[in-house]
Order: sequence, then structure tokens, then C-alpha cells
Amino acid sequence: MKSEINQLVESLKQEGFVQQPVFHFGEMNHDLLHRLVFSVEEMLLALGDTKQTVKNVFSVLNEGLKNILIHGEKRDAKQDALIILATKKEQIRVVLGNYTTLDKHPELRAYMEDLNQLDFPEIHALYQQKLNEGLVAPAISNGLGIITMRLKSSEKIHYDFIQLTDNLAFFLIQADFQRLLKA
Repeated sequence: MKSEINQLVESLKQEGFVQQPVFHFGEMNHDLLHRLVFSVEEMLLALGDTKQTVKNVFSVLNEGLKNILIHGEKRDAKQDALIILATKKEQIRVVLGNYTTLDKHPELRAYMEDLNQLDFPEIHALYQQKLNEGLVAPAISNGLGIITMRLKSSEKIHYDFIQLTDNLAFFLIQADFQRLLKA
């Protein structure tokens, strides 16, 4: 897994992301989630990003990390996560990753592809529909977190699966944001 992460970091550098102010690969828990999300908010504000940009990144990080805690698989009794926040002059990229079983791939892949085909009003309508369904359904496992990630990002959500064993893979999801800096 380390070589795949190194390749990912190298590809970020090749795309011009010169800063990776947030990088974590290891165990994830609620305390770390809260510390990371709020420190990223403070860091982006200090770098001069607008409140709207910071709010969007904050939402995606929060939803993505909660998804990891709720839906991520454990490996060796640990819930590991990959969190990278990289910046360049005009863009912020958030990359999140967690373990998942291979049987979830077809449904997750189809969901991501369907979501990426929608335009903004359709995504917003889907969000409202899922939100309403969640209010009456006993379990909210309807993809609301990923829909939020797509709503808040400035581009389609990119994803990949890195197969590790016959039944386990590492799921990567990437959200990009146009940077709007304060004047």
C-alpha cells in the first residue's frame, strides 16, 4: 500500500500541487476526525481562501471521514484511512481512502458513475430526495455523504479501487475545489 500512496503523492506533484499541508495514513477515529477537520478550516482561512471555499472543503472532509468511520472495513482490527489535502494556486484537492470489500465495488462504482452524470440541479434534487428518505428510513445508508461531496466540489468525483487481497481493496475518492482567494 505504501508504494501506491507514494505514486499518488508523486502524481500530485506532477500535476503542480506543491503543498500537501495535510497528510495522514493510519488509524482513524472520531477524535482525529474532529481535530483534522477543524485544523484544515483554520489552515485554509490562514492561507487566504474565502469562507465559501473553506466551507465546501470542510463539508467534504467531514462527510468523507464520517463515511470512512461508518462504512470502511477494518484490517488487522484497525480502521485505517488516507487523508490528503493538497493545494496549488488555483485548486485544492482532497483525497480520502479506506478499506472496502470487493463485493461492494459494483454497486459503489455504479453509484459513482450515475452521480457523476448528473448536473447540479439534478444532484441537488437527489440530495433532497435522499434527505427526505432518511427522515423516514430507520438507517441512513443512502449515499448522502457522497452526494454532499459531489455538491460541494467544483468537478466530478474521481475514484479508484486498489485491490489488496482476494476480498479486500483500498477505495480512493478525490474531490477538487476551485480556489477563491480573498482580495
